[in-house]
Amino acid sequence: MKFFIRTFGCKMNLLDSARVAAALCDAGHEQVASEVQADVVLVNSCTVTAESDRKSRRAAHAAQRDGKRVAVLGCGPRVDLEAWKRAVAGVEVYASETALCGRFGAAQGARCVHLRTRLPVAIQHGCDNTCAYCITRVARGPHRSVPQEEVLRAVREVAAGGGYEVVLTGINLAAWGCSLTTRPSESGLALLLKAILRETSIGRVRLSSLGPEYLDRRFFEVFADERVCDHLHLSVQSGSLSVLRQMARGHGVVEVEQAAYWAREARPDVALTADFIVGFPGEGEDDFRQTLQLAERVGFAQLHVFPFSPREGTLAFGLPDQVPDGEKKQRAARLSAVGRSLRDQFLRSQHGRRVQALVLRDGTAITSNYLRLRGARGERGSLVDVVIDVRDVVGR
Repeated sequence: MKFFIRTFGCKMNLLDSARVAAALCDAGHEQVASEVQADVVLVNSCTVTAESDRKSRRAAHAAQRDGKRVAVLGCGPRVDLEAWKRAVAGVEVYASETALCGRFGAAQGARCVHLRTRLPVAIQHGCDNTCAYCITRVARGPHRSVPQEEVLRAVREVAAGGGYEVVLTGINLAAWGCSLTTRPSESGLALLLKAILRETSIGRVRLSSLGPEYLDRRFFEVFADERVCDHLHLSVQSGSLSVLRQMARGHGVVEVEQAAYWAREARPDVALTADFIVGFPGEGEDDFRQTLQLAERVGFAQLHVFPFSPREGTLAFGLPDQVPDGEKKQRAARLSAVGRSLRDQFLRSQHGRRVQALVLRDGTAITSNYLRLRGARGERGSLVDVVIDVRDVVGR
């Protein structure tokens, strides 16, 4: 069987897809590069918002219309299996990766380190937070930290398989070591990073999305090590304290600015990127203006902007003072314009720097602070010296 996986959502979903692909390949199936070549299309769904749910379902319907056998997995069926079965009639829907793999005669647990030069390594699963807009707690269950020795073993496997970089992933990554994700002072992420640097030979450690409330001085002391990539993606969501409280985010604006200050103190060329939601219920023009001001004060290198999408089953779904769709789109456009300006400023600050970049499968190379460059000369998986030219940046 030839299969293609279309993945939506976070890096945890990417890791889940890599594991499923490895299991299927070990069972004798072949992963192909496009839906056109595939006998079976797997859709690894995201359900964090109503819009992500719709995108996942559209992908399943599109593959079905093309005459493909379609199987859906991921967070959508985890949250509501029967609703997904009704919504995509005629499509196979699986509540777990184990069930899907079993259907295709594959056993989970296959090594997937050979699939990439950079490989995600899960260090944490689930979340206990009750953010008003988020369904992930239902989809992924309660917080669990992966034991340190298991993490170290996974990192060593990547290094032994020729990988140079690991991307530490989790649903609430920075909460590693906490008894509950609602207790950020217990975060042991700094201790885990120290252990990885001390006890493995991996060349670079990259971190996926982080909650600013978990990042303290101990973290930034380790972040100063050059084997830790100088790129931090912060889950910010708003620059208004009032909106953050309505969202039940667990942090304020001060934590964001403090994290940015400490990050630049440790690594002056750090790329700080962030997620923002605009048009949350009750967000007024002044609240939105505070978000614009925070983005500019911090000087983020890139913004990921999302109009609020009401998700049934979340606290925000039934909140009063819903912002009209037109206003949400307008605010998203305004914040995105600020983001493009900040991106240009950051790229100009990097122009002409000589750095090392990791050559990827597609021939591009990625810097420690997450700039992807065209025209790299070198073998896949090798480090090459490059002089950053803004014109070579992919997606600038």
